[in-house]
Amino acid sequence: MLRFPLYLAVLSFLLSITGSKVQAADAITSAEAAYRIESFGAAFDHLSNLVGLLEIAPIFDQVVGEERAKVLFDLARCRVALGDSTGADIILDELFRNDPDQNKGSMDVPGDAALAHVLSQIKTLRRMHIQAKINSTSASKAAIRSLVLPGWGQRYRGRRTRGNLISAAAGVFALGWAVTDRSYRSAVNDYHRTSELDLNLAGRTGSPDDPTPFADRFAKVESRASSARTMGIALLSLWVYSVSENFLIRPGQIALTIALD
Repeated sequence: MLRFPLYLAVLSFLLSITGSKVQAADAITSAEAAYRIESFGAAFDHLSNLVGLLEIAPIFDQVVGEERAKVLFDLARCRVALGDSTGADIILDELFRNDPDQNKGSMDVPGDAALAHVLSQIKTLRRMHIQAKINSTSASKAAIRSLVLPGWGQRYRGRRTRGNLISAAAGVFALGWAVTDRSYRSAVNDYHRTSELDLNLAGRTGSPDDPTPFADRFAKVESRASSARTMGIALLSLWVYSVSENFLIRPGQIALTIALD
C-alpha cells in the first residue's frame, strides 16, 4: 500500500528538479538579455531571484555545484557593472568558498570591464588563499617532511620549484650512490678472489711486465670506494641541507601587484 505514495513522492521530486532546471535556464536567458542592453540591475534581479539559489539553510538549496558557482560569478559581475564592488566582493567570497577554481559564469555575453574585474578579484583571492595556507605551515613540520624525502618540506612551505629541484637532485645522487656502491662491492669481491695463481710465480721475470693483480685490484677497490663515498656524501649533504633550510629560510611571500594609472 505504500508503493503508490512512494511513487508519487519520487515523481514529485523529479518534477521539481526538472522544473527548477527550466526556471534556471529561463532566468539565465532573461539575465543575458538584460545585461546586453546594460540593464545590469534587472540582470541581477533575474539571477538573484532564481528559485533554490539561496534557501533558508544551505541544505535546501536546489542550485548547487558548478551551476551555483556560475550563477554567483554572474551575480558578482552584475554588481561590478552596477558600481558596487563591495557587494561583488561579498558574492565572490561565497563563490570562492564553494568553488575556488571557477572562472566563468552562465551568461553568454561579450567580455567587458566588469568581467575583467571579477577575474582579477578571483585571482587575488586565490593568491591570498595560497599565502594563508603557506603561513599556516611550520618549520618543524617542514623539516620532518624533508627528513622523510628531501624537497618535500620545501613544497609543503610553498617553494615548489626549489622542492622539485632538491628531490630531483636527491634522486640523481641516490641512483649514483647505488650504482657506484654496487661497483665497489663487485671490485671488493674480485680482490678477495685474487690468489697466488694470479701472480704467475713460475713465469715471473722481475720485469715491470710481471702481473700485479693484488695491487691492481686493490687500486680499483679504492677508486670505486672513493666514487661511492663522494656520491654518499653528496646525498647526505643535500639531505641535511633540505632539512636545515626549513629553519633558515621563511616561506616565500606572494606579492600582489597593483596597476597605477
